[in-house]
Amino acid sequence: MKSLDSQKQIISGVSTAAGSIIFLAILVAVQYIVLQHPVRWDLTKTGKFTLSSQSKKVLDTLKEKKLPVEAIAFYETKSVAARDAVKDLFDQYRDTYPDFHYRFIDPDKDRAIAKANKVESYPTIVLKVGEKEEHITTADEEAVTNAVMRLIRNEVKKVYFLT
Repeated sequence: MKSLDSQKQIISGVSTAAGSIIFLAILVAVQYIVLQHPVRWDLTKTGKFTLSSQSKKVLDTLKEKKLPVEAIAFYETKSVAARDAVKDLFDQYRDTYPDFHYRFIDPDKDRAIAKANKVESYPTIVLKVGEKEEHITTADEEAVTNAVMRLIRNEVKKVYFLT
């Protein structure tokens, strides 16, 4: 009887350990998949954390043309709230268009990069598409999308003088 009870205890212990290991393996696999494919949900009524349809159309145009976008945001390190708001906005753009890359630079610490990008005041965001670049000082969706639209526009504006 004792050997039968000890065998049951061993089997029960082994099955509990195996079940725990399988559960942890599944948990690790799910966590890995979630980290590789992040998804954002905007649960606000106003859609505060969702790009507008116009912005998505502009990003679709970039996808068709396969043009990467680089955004360099010149913000002071101490401007944490402003930097976080811009980071959230840029994350929305990057989630919609993976070739949207951004970085933050403190113009006081990296003066050479600020001068190379012709930054005279801050906060300033420099958007680059190919060889073209735009400087904006307002960090909202409308300003960023309009700047990107100007960068991908191929037509040269003509000015006519009437005499």
